[in-house]
Amino acid sequence: MESKESLNMIGLSLLKHSLSPLRLGMVMVFAHCLLGCTSVKETTPQYRMADVPKTITLDMAGARSRSILLEENATTGYMWAASYDKEQCKVNVEHLSPANNGMVGVPGQARVTLTLLGDKETVVTLKYMRSWEPKSPAKVIEVVIRPN
Repeated sequence: MESKESLNMIGLSLLKHSLSPLRLGMVMVFAHCLLGCTSVKETTPQYRMADVPKTITLDMAGARSRSILLEENATTGYMWAASYDKEQCKVNVEHLSPANNGMVGVPGQARVTLTLLGDKETVVTLKYMRSWEPKSPAKVIEVVIRPN
């Protein structure tokens, strides 16, 4: 957020010095790169519970790790758990607290970070369940990880 504010201040300052819009644009792109632009960052896919597909395919596109955000409701005991081939990938499920801490029924999110260890396509199974009811998941999805 600070870099956007810095860019806005730079732009206003340059406008005061009567730069043409084309030159101003070029200066703004250059300033953006100086403030940390190295590449276009890929967004993290987010899924609400009602919109979670049965299969999610992640093309790694040269990256070794990718994350997805899944809605969960840890306050009622429902959380995402992963099963996978530990020789092919590593999975970290981080349970993020809901904004209204302490209120039962308020959904939060799970950040699932998948790291490909080999060069083969692999599948991670995610189960949305209560830990004391492992045979009755409310939802099951498969994440297909492609090395690309």
